[in-house]
Amino acid sequence: MDTFYIHFNYGMILLLWSLLYTTSIFLNTIEYQKFYTLIRDIGVACLLKLNHYDDVPECCRRMCKSIIRLNSGISEFGVYGLFAVNMFLNLSILSVITSYVVVLLQFVLL
Repeated sequence: MDTFYIHFNYGMILLLWSLLYTTSIFLNTIEYQKFYTLIRDIGVACLLKLNHYDDVPECCRRMCKSIIRLNSGISEFGVYGLFAVNMFLNLSILSVITSYVVVLLQFVLL
């Protein structure tokens, strides 16, 4: 078997694996962003309930205060403190891929 076809097959497998991995990262960051938005919306709903309604039972008032206190300590998911997993991760991955494609195209075309 010709070595060109062996290297071509390995290249295609590597490309497919990279596309699958990048797609899974994109989908995970979208789900994390939905989670962050939901947590923020719950905190806003509790603030509105505490500030605008006077007839809130004491148990609901304590629960809302606890939720607000817990939301203040929530930070974004991170990977060993290197970077946060949010929508900006998608942009940074796309910028890295674009940069490498431009460099590879320069090698091919020049």
